[in-house]
Amino acid sequence: MNNSPINDLLLERYILNELPKEKMMEISERIKQDPRLSEKINRLNQSDTDILNQYPAEKFVPQILERCREAEETALVQREREKPSFIKNIQAAWKRPLIFAVPAMAVALLIILVLDPFSTDNIDIATPIRDPRFVQDTTRLKGGIGFDLKKTNLIIYRQLGNGVEILENQAKAKQGDLIQVAYTPGPMKYGVILSIDGRSNVTLHFPSSPTGSSLLETKGKILLENSYQLDAAPVYERFFFITSTSPIDVKTVMKKAKTLAQDTRRSRSSNLAINSSFKQISFTLLK
Repeated sequence: MNNSPINDLLLERYILNELPKEKMMEISERIKQDPRLSEKINRLNQSDTDILNQYPAEKFVPQILERCREAEETALVQREREKPSFIKNIQAAWKRPLIFAVPAMAVALLIILVLDPFSTDNIDIATPIRDPRFVQDTTRLKGGIGFDLKKTNLIIYRQLGNGVEILENQAKAKQGDLIQVAYTPGPMKYGVILSIDGRSNVTLHFPSSPTGSSLLETKGKILLENSYQLDAAPVYERFFFITSTSPIDVKTVMKKAKTLAQDTRRSRSSNLAINSSFKQISFTLLK
């Protein structure tokens, strides 16, 4: 067994169940044998509890939301000055929160305590960014991943200089990366594409609204109409492609997604709690 020191960051990822299965098992065994590691984990858990006690939800969440609103307005004014043509395309759909100097886990838990997790009113819609570099017949494509157009697939591209690259599941990504989502429907006729990030935000990518049609295009590889820019949410962004041979109630799927997003550990690896007649494909970007 590896006896090298385990730092606090690795233990944090262990607590959040973010490590590979083999590493999780290794650390579990070492915790059983080393009381000091067990004590460290207790301290980390206590730290999270102390944060929540220090910032009670009923006082802290309204402040966060107000600061989000003020920062959003300031950012929009600044972008209007610097890039007026770009901001006109995305201004109407800008909803994603900006980063603050508050532990991300504590913020996510506080928001969950106040917002109704079964409401679809606070669901983010993917910011529309149309970029001509994302085209289906591009000759500048990087990466050697192939897709069977007869099967159901979820495909994630990233802007790379003047071209684009196909990303693999668990690929590294960062704030500001411009992402394009595509799919091949295979035998499925209906679908919903959404993502959950490290702040427990749920973003709808397809259809364009919770009341939209889940009917998929059925020929070849389909790029979604809009690109998507990664924000500052930490740790990961996990995309889901929920498909069926029958129409899908998008609002119901989004409610299930928000329920899963509340548990930051489960949302990294678990599927949505929906009927087994649906097919689920997920794709994770690590940040």
